[in-house]
Amino acid sequence: MLEQKLSPKKVLGNLCKLLKMYLNSSRISYFKFGLFKTKLIGFKIRLVGRFDGSDQMAKCFEQTVGILSLTNLSSFVEYSNEEIYTKLGTCGVQVWLFYTTKKFENDNT
Repeated sequence: MLEQKLSPKKVLGNLCKLLKMYLNSSRISYFKFGLFKTKLIGFKIRLVGRFDGSDQMAKCFEQTVGILSLTNLSSFVEYSNEEIYTKLGTCGVQVWLFYTTKKFENDNT
């Protein structure tokens, strides 16, 4: 999806559609202190760059969905930063994924 020659707003829209499918989904993750059940509760996507190919200042497009708590100690945040190439120029994509974590209790032990 990131290799296509799309405009920045279309890239942002496609990423939002993809992540909205996984909103409120759960998974089991292994951390330092054992197994935890994590649930995706929100995300934030930011596109930054010179999109029109001229010498103007960089522009920023941002989209947030769901709960974005950076002050809650029981939440877990994943961050990724990538560079993509669009038909209008190079830009950076930053993605934050916000999870709630809960200790996984296995009833079969």
